Amino acid sequence: MTQPALKNSKAAIWSLILGILSMGCLWLLGSIPAIILGVIGLKKTSGDPPEATGKGLAIAGMVTGSIGIISGIFTLGIIAAIALPATTGIQQEARSAVIQNEMKALAIAIQSYSITEGRYPESLNQLSPAYLSDDDQLTAGEVSNGTPMPYLYRPEGFSTDTPSTSPVLLSPFEVNMERIIGYADGSTKALPAPLDPAITALFGQ
Repeated sequence: MTQPALKNSKAAIWSLILGILSMGCLWLLGSIPAIILGVIGLKKTSGDPPEATGKGLAIAGMVTGSIGIISGIFTLGIIAAIALPATTGIQQEARSAVIQNEMKALAIAIQSYSITEGRYPESLNQLSPAYLSDDDQLTAGEVSNGTPMPYLYRPEGFSTDTPSTSPVLLSPFEVNMERIIGYADGSTKALPAPLDPAITALFGQ
């Protein structure tokens, strides 16, 4: 009696299809099923007697599925390499904005103090609580050796006649390649770091 002709294993066929797709668009979603189906197809085509044909298809499916895994990991690595610097940049910009806002509040508080008292405060601590609602605004929030870093302030020689363009505040560290300066008129500005030594010298740096 003539044995019926064997057909290609469906598992082997789908293994190859998913393996090919995994190298293009499916990546890990296609590569793992391709390898599993390839193993199933290989068992069906390698039996004695075999249940189906398509051993080459099963092997090709496992190979392409393995390549899909490698290409998927490689692609994810590239995406991560692109995304991480962008995320870090956004975080740095947000940090810079927070510091600039805090220094803006400090500069305005210093200006208000000078108008009310007729002189500048000897230290930033004199601004609280009358001119600042939160003592945390006196520090930049960056921790060095467990200690918050205070904003740099120079009260020496200031009076109500001090030019509005005179710097009175300086951020204690660089953020996003910038240092923030607060001026006597209550304004702030982010300047590229490193700053002009003449400016940092005003704050003893």
